[in-house]
Amino acid sequence: MKLVNRFRFLVLLFMAVMLTQNAGAVPVEWGLSLENRTVEFYDVVDPAVQIAEVACNVYHHWPVGPHADQYVYTYRITNTSDDELSFFSVSILGGSDVESPEYGSDGVQPDNWDIVSSYERVEGLFTTSIGSGYSSALLWFFSDHEYTDCGHGALSGMSSAGYVFAVGDNLLTPVPEPATIALLGMGGLALLGKRRSA
Repeated sequence: MKLVNRFRFLVLLFMAVMLTQNAGAVPVEWGLSLENRTVEFYDVVDPAVQIAEVACNVYHHWPVGPHADQYVYTYRITNTSDDELSFFSVSILGGSDVESPEYGSDGVQPDNWDIVSSYERVEGLFTTSIGSGYSSALLWFFSDHEYTDCGHGALSGMSSAGYVFAVGDNLLTPVPEPATIALLGMGGLALLGKRRSA
């Protein structure tokens, strides 16, 4: 029994050391990172111009507390242009519920980071814009659902030439519930059947 307890203690100690190495990025209690990637956002008017990079991560939350066993989706915007960025959104696939959008204290903080359910996205508004070379605060939300890289994102703000709008694909976002996917598929089949009968 003592040997088992010592082994558990060593495992916990090892995990704590590994997690504290990344403590500057995310709170330790979020658990291990399952996936991380950086998505580049390009101007929709001139696709050759990169506006920003968005680093996104998915963590599996520890099986304790108010978000036990949920997934934590995080996003941090870094402005790689001379523009002033003031809006960010990430799409949420229909049926993949999200909750508790929050943000960290380091970096440029949004005035609002919230779920827009009617448009199936989470969006942030920055009155103090994210200037050239600066990064936003870490933005996050929780979900019961695992991740996919099918999320679309949008960034906007002001440049010396006026309004700027940029998009990025392959953001990490929750996968809808299997039942929702099945219903969408059945709806598509029903439409196809109607067209054929018409």
